[in-house]
Amino acid sequence: MTLNTAKNTTCFNVYLGKDKLTGKEIRTTRRGFKTKKEAQKALRQIQAEFVESGKFSNQLNSPKTFGELFNLWFDNVYKHKVKEATLSTAKERYKLYLKKYEKMNFKKMDVAFCQQITNHFAEKYAGYKTITKFISMPLDYAVKLEIIDSNPFKKITYPKSHGNSRPRRNADSNFYSKKELKEFLNILEDYSKKRTYYLYPFCRLLAFTGMRIGEATALTWNDIDFKKKKLEISKGKIYIVETKEYKLTDPKTKKSKRTLYLDDKTLHILKEWQITQQKLFFANRISRDSTDLMFTKLRSPKILSNSNVENDLHYFYSKHKNLKEISPHGFRHTHASLLFEAGATLKEVQERLGHSNSKTTLEIYTHVTKSKQKETPEIFANYIDL
Repeated sequence: MTLNTAKNTTCFNVYLGKDKLTGKEIRTTRRGFKTKKEAQKALRQIQAEFVESGKFSNQLNSPKTFGELFNLWFDNVYKHKVKEATLSTAKERYKLYLKKYEKMNFKKMDVAFCQQITNHFAEKYAGYKTITKFISMPLDYAVKLEIIDSNPFKKITYPKSHGNSRPRRNADSNFYSKKELKEFLNILEDYSKKRTYYLYPFCRLLAFTGMRIGEATALTWNDIDFKKKKLEISKGKIYIVETKEYKLTDPKTKKSKRTLYLDDKTLHILKEWQITQQKLFFANRISRDSTDLMFTKLRSPKILSNSNVENDLHYFYSKHKNLKEISPHGFRHTHASLLFEAGATLKEVQERLGHSNSKTTLEIYTHVTKSKQKETPEIFANYIDL
């Protein structure tokens, strides 16, 4: 490719190959790009279309490196299949884990090499399969384009992970009973007044609404109506790799958009937090308005990451080892479990949690009933009284 930069535009002229029927060279020119990055993206699109069309007789301009292959697959396949939030996550994973392979000739990625890097990731990360799939999927694309004969990842053995991440919690126990939740919130309330101010109102809201952590961290103060006692769930968040910041976006699914009604005590706790947050922002000369985020760090108006919450909560548990530790998602499970115990129907819980179908809700119900199975004989005997 030849890139030419004029006053305010960039153009390119590229040789794509030879026509199979005529033997003539195929070249194309594109103009009017504002940046070199835009021109390169357009070039990848054109190259992919020619590769897939099978119009040329050699692969002079087909991808040579893993980085080129990844970009072709990402631009022409992956981004048309997933949501913006998933795309952002994929870019982040590529930058963190796979960028060091971008100049490698992907045709030389044999079974032995793929087994080696898989073992490497398995030693370091519990969720290593999620990383390796972003090497495997572009290779599947190369097979489809007939650039390589097979994907070596289809022949490797996936080892047991020895990663250092926190152990995955058992879904059957990653929630609180009524008694456990009361104890947790009482201790957290005192702790939050002295250290992590937002954590108590945040966890209270999760436990009493069943919200997803991404939904809660995307809330703004104009989402809540204190007089009508309701909260509108209409947003989520995604991480932008280029800016290294989060931005608000559409929620996870259409069903995720919903209105939740709140109890009086939760409303009171949120109102107190709003006043505390205003004082903290004023003390640090941070301006605010009704569109500001409901939950933030002490001196920052920026969106909280899931890791921020997980780390703050984990630190709290490290100071209170007598408490059962659950994940932030465990409060969503807690809410559903206690709703079922209180007699709510499957449909009511599904609507409350914003599940797109009842299957996910039913799985939570199954976890609850499993934990109660040992009590069933005594309940029946006491009822019969024989």
